[in-house]
Amino acid sequence: MAKAIKSIKRCWPFYLMLLPGTIYLIINNYIPMTGIVVAFKQYNVRDGLYNSPNIGLKNFEFLFKTNDAWIMIRNTLLYNLAFIIIGTVLAITVAIVLNEIKNKASKQAYQTVILIPFLISMVVVSYLGFAFLSDGNGFLNKTLLPALGIEPISLVQQPPVLAPLFLSSSTCGRAWDTTASSTMPPSAELITPCMRRLL
Repeated sequence: MAKAIKSIKRCWPFYLMLLPGTIYLIINNYIPMTGIVVAFKQYNVRDGLYNSPNIGLKNFEFLFKTNDAWIMIRNTLLYNLAFIIIGTVLAITVAIVLNEIKNKASKQAYQTVILIPFLISMVVVSYLGFAFLSDGNGFLNKTLLPALGIEPISLVQQPPVLAPLFLSSSTCGRAWDTTASSTMPPSAELITPCMRRLL
């Protein structure tokens, strides 16, 4: 116990830095999990989430009686399998390529470019995607395709186009995440005695 207290006293700046992230994780990831009870309730706004009547597994019965249930399950499993395979292969490929770059300045420049997407909010990324691909006023349908003499197309209503678009946009984020973590070794000068025990 004394050893733990001594360690906390010595490494208190790290625990202080950990605190905002921990609070964010609890508020954003764990507290909303209490809402999972809605799956077992006949929800109505007047009674609220926790006071609505319990109906057991009736919501699941309703879901699995529909024709779309198995399509949703299939899509979920296949998309996640594709995310895992494509994301892992892409991340390892990029990490190996970066590792083969001998010029330190070039390697740091490429790593910076790979990390830039982390600085952009997903709201901004989503809006840019909407602004480019929107059916009515998107840059693709309003400007690019008419300039090429091609009729406007609705990408979100064409599965052969939508599936690769969805896979590529989601896979890039996962690949960036894995690549960034695998190509950014901790600097020896910045590792303190407290961090050496954590690495």
